[in-house]
Amino acid sequence: KTQAQADAGAATTSASNAASSAKTTAAKTAKSAKTTATNAAGTAATDANNTAGTAKTDAGNAASTAKTSAANTANSAKTSATNAAGTAKTNAGNTVAGSDKSIGTDAKGRTIYQGPRGGQYYINSNGNKTYIKH
Repeated sequence: KTQAQADAGAATTSASNAASSAKTTAAKTAKSAKTTATNAAGTAATDANNTAGTAKTDAGNAASTAKTSAANTANSAKTSATNAAGTAKTNAGNTVAGSDKSIGTDAKGRTIYQGPRGGQYYINSNGNKTYIKH
């Protein structure tokens, strides 16, 4: 072989080795990039699931709080209405009885009043005077 042929052969071998090395490096780089992308996608999916779970929990807590608040408001309104009804009934009894004197209660717990001419009565469930026969 001539020196030129030997140099050409060495250059070809060197080029082939360089190409093979570049191919191996490129394959490793591509594999590394794929792994990095896969890991990033997995992390993004996990983050999305965690965010969705947190949002769902927050929504559930808000709904529970709203339900409790509504129940408390309803109970408060019911209590206020009951108290108002009791006050109205008392006031109605006082209005119907006017200045008549309360003289006691009967066996059923109703307040007995004495009218100006001596008659005795109680205030019935309709808020009217019901006179007691003796």
